[in-house]
Amino acid sequence: MNVSKIKKLVEIDTPTVANGLELLGFQDPTAGYTGPDVRSLMPELGTRVGIAVTARMDTTTPGTHNLANLQANWYKAMQEAS
Repeated sequence: MNVSKIKKLVEIDTPTVANGLELLGFQDPTAGYTGPDVRSLMPELGTRVGIAVTARMDTTTPGTHNLANLQANWYKAMQEAS
């Protein structure tokens, strides 16, 4: 992952990025459509850019009740995802 390239995206507005990705043909152009109702709810925070990472945690398996264990597993999953 090149962090400097990701940080550079803050200089480009979202529609331009979306249009560029569409031209690359990674997915059906209708799959990433964002409607006109999307807007900034906190413009005072400025522009942000980042990477979203999702994870699934298992809190029902025996032995995972230890908070430190859950945190360690979560951190490991985040490292593996990035």
